[in-house]
Amino acid sequence: LLAEEELRDAAILIFANKQDLPKAMSVDEMSEKLELKTLRNRKWHIIGSSAVTGQGLQEGLQWLQSAVPK
Repeated sequence: LLAEEELRDAAILIFANKQDLPKAMSVDEMSEKLELKTLRNRKWHIIGSSAVTGQGLQEGLQWLQSAVPK
């Protein structure tokens, strides 16, 4: 998807879900595995989250709202 020309200006939000579980991959680990730092000229954000507790959901959506041009 990241190679698609139509999406070149799209903001990317990644929820690192399951952060409420003891063996969950950390945000830093996930960022490294996905090689997010190689995404040049793109707005991206990764946030720890838990769908069970709601942790990180509001913060992520606030970031997305601010990253998308009006």
